[in-house]
Amino acid sequence: MIKELTDKFPNLLGYVISNPADIFYLTGFYSPDCLLLYSDDPVLVTDSRYTVAAKQASCRQEIVNDGYISGIIDIAKKQGLSVLGIQEDNLIASDYLALEKEGFTLEKTFGIFTVLRSSKTESEVDKIKNAQKITDKAFLEILPFIKEGVTEKEIRAKLEYIMFSLGADGLAFETIVASGKNGAKPHAVPSDRKIQKGDFVTIDFGARLDNYDSDMTRTVAVGEISQEMETIYNTVLLAHEKGRDALKPGANCKDVDSIARKVIEESGYGEYFTHSLGHGVGIEIHESPRLSATSQDVLKVGDIVTIEPGIYIEDFCGVRIENMYVITRDGYENLTVSDKKLIKL
Repeated sequence: MIKELTDKFPNLLGYVISNPADIFYLTGFYSPDCLLLYSDDPVLVTDSRYTVAAKQASCRQEIVNDGYISGIIDIAKKQGLSVLGIQEDNLIASDYLALEKEGFTLEKTFGIFTVLRSSKTESEVDKIKNAQKITDKAFLEILPFIKEGVTEKEIRAKLEYIMFSLGADGLAFETIVASGKNGAKPHAVPSDRKIQKGDFVTIDFGARLDNYDSDMTRTVAVGEISQEMETIYNTVLLAHEKGRDALKPGANCKDVDSIARKVIEESGYGEYFTHSLGHGVGIEIHESPRLSATSQDVLKVGDIVTIEPGIYIEDFCGVRIENMYVITRDGYENLTVSDKKLIKL
């Protein structure tokens, strides 16, 4: 068993792992259609669709024809486990009830595996770097396509095509393209709105490669923009740079958030920065640590985090600038090479 688990849960000898990202981290097998009983004799339970693929797992596999939880129950009983750790934020209710019905004592282990995988190995860092290289290249290739008359949906479609053509295995998350007033929605869904002169266009996107994600946001201008829009952009850029410069091992994540947030507040736009400063990235697009006003996380060497301040003004515009950084012994390394200065198309 991983030492950190033994230290935190000394009475637990077995865990029902239901988060595919954690299963991949522990076994090398990625699929939403499986469960892992993680113990001194870990067993991956899946079905016949994955017989061949499951052989890549670094543990024993059991192929079942009925529900995965039934297989977990049988194996746990054979191993003499009566107390099981569960991922209460991920385990479906029917599986929880099935375990409870069989008499297992269930212990909540919220977030523990996410914390364990927050600091990345050199191999993991390389995989995320490679995913980000695709993302950076795609950004350069999409720029000539962003022009007056093109819709947000068309930009999304073109951008995703470019990422796949550059070798991405998938998307890290659903691509965001938000122009004009739509930019005031941090997680806007691309629409049929046509780009107009004087618009900001915010694009939040990432490639997935070898089961690791990248994450990047850029806001560009189409034609000339107002002086206030320039001021908003430069405010977000300065907040980004101040937050970035605070990254180092031992830094409290809430302090990093506060440093960047202060820039926006002192510029008079504090009420328009409505989300946290950043988050960890890895097998999942949102991982530990969290850079927010309430975070208790402390940065460690190997953490990969985003810095993504934003200003969103309803019925006007929105700006977000996001890079990924890996925490090093000396501070940080920037993984996102695309220029953050305002691009006017």
